[in-house]
Amino acid sequence: MKKSIYVFAVTVVIATLVISSTANIPMTKNAEKDDTPVEPLVTKTDYFSIPGGAFNPESSSITYTKDGMRISGEGKFYAPVYLPNEAKVTKLLFYWSDYYGADDGTASLERYSFGSPSSQTMAEASTSGSTGSGASEDSSIDNEEIDNSQYSYFVALDFPASVISCYNVVIEYNYEPLSASANMIYEESQMLNVVKSPGFLEQ
Repeated sequence: MKKSIYVFAVTVVIATLVISSTANIPMTKNAEKDDTPVEPLVTKTDYFSIPGGAFNPESSSITYTKDGMRISGEGKFYAPVYLPNEAKVTKLLFYWSDYYGADDGTASLERYSFGSPSSQTMAEASTSGSTGSGASEDSSIDNEEIDNSQYSYFVALDFPASVISCYNVVIEYNYEPLSASANMIYEESQMLNVVKSPGFLEQ
């Protein structure tokens, strides 16, 4: 009976010591959740610019001239377009010179589904007049959202005479940049503070 009482007493003492020592261990305070509302992402406007010199003729039989700034010739010319997925095209701008009075040249933004033999016109702008240079635009965009999982995109030039030139084609588009929420940033900073604390490193 005395032995049982002795064992019980020792057990109580040990438990008391463990509780006391545990109470003195510094504990990391849990980070309180930041309930501040996350501001909505701001839509950004950006531009994809194609110089005239980036266009290539439809076939090797087309006679044309080009340098880094422009391309001139009678026929069709093409250049690829690379825009961010889910971006929304808002405008097509066409910078040109035209010395042909009988007809106008055109620049069109096209898309085609993978393996398709034909394309769909999203926007088109034309030259005008016959005595100089100018710029034209089209902001009425069909199928304006870019879907790189289903389509490829390009700009096509169609010139009825060799005295029509393209200097630039510019595509204006809107997109929402990727951004981490304020809560995620706060939680990550708290995790870094815990990792850097001496108590964490000593464990």
